[in-house]
Amino acid sequence: MINVIKKAIVDDVFVPYFQPIICMNKQICVGCEILIRWSKPLPGITGAEQLISLAVSDGIIFSLTKIMMEKTARILGSVKEKIPQDFYISINVTPSCILDTHFEDACSMFIHRFKGKNIKLVIELTEQYPLLVTDTTASLFNKIKRLGVCIALDDFGVGYNSYNCIRNIPLDIIKIDKSYIHDMRRNDVSKYIIESIISLANTLKMKVIAEGIENKKDALYLYRQGVCYMQGYYFSPALKGKDFIKKWLIN
Repeated sequence: MINVIKKAIVDDVFVPYFQPIICMNKQICVGCEILIRWSKPLPGITGAEQLISLAVSDGIIFSLTKIMMEKTARILGSVKEKIPQDFYISINVTPSCILDTHFEDACSMFIHRFKGKNIKLVIELTEQYPLLVTDTTASLFNKIKRLGVCIALDDFGVGYNSYNCIRNIPLDIIKIDKSYIHDMRRNDVSKYIIESIISLANTLKMKVIAEGIENKKDALYLYRQGVCYMQGYYFSPALKGKDFIKKWLIN
């Protein structure tokens, strides 16, 4: 199945989709998360999680990540005059990407593509692929932070390593996993966990983004709890580049 992915890379079928991140205070789009999609079916591959898992196992995940970064920079860079200052562009990365010798250069080139716009490149780490923090990885984080890169912890609370990540990685953003958002409608424990995450983030001066918002009621509840940044189908699904630009940057 890995040959299917390699052929898809050669055939240039992978494309970035853009899901807006909304600031509830200002009711505007202040960023986007980049999600990988493909322009024609990949035999045997049913979704992005399976694709990424296969790419990680075969050691080609950085190639896919770099393709997403380059295409995103090309698409948004073509309309950079429409991009507001301090606009967040969030890319999902795995530990093997962080450890790749070319990752720092990839981040630098991405930021340079938007020179003068002061965009915020965000790399999203997930507990699904645990990162062992050593002196080497700490040094790599410091290098990319000096470039102006922000670091987000995705799927917070889903794994068993959340607090170690907070303790050992210089995080800027915590993303509340959508499973908590959906479960809080019927489970008070999930509500209390969300409230504790928000309190912890505030204490540590980290931003909080809530994922998977599907209705106004959830959005308003989280906003009242102090969550200013949200994404999900209630606001918009992930969109093709031209549709995202038209709906969220031009209009």
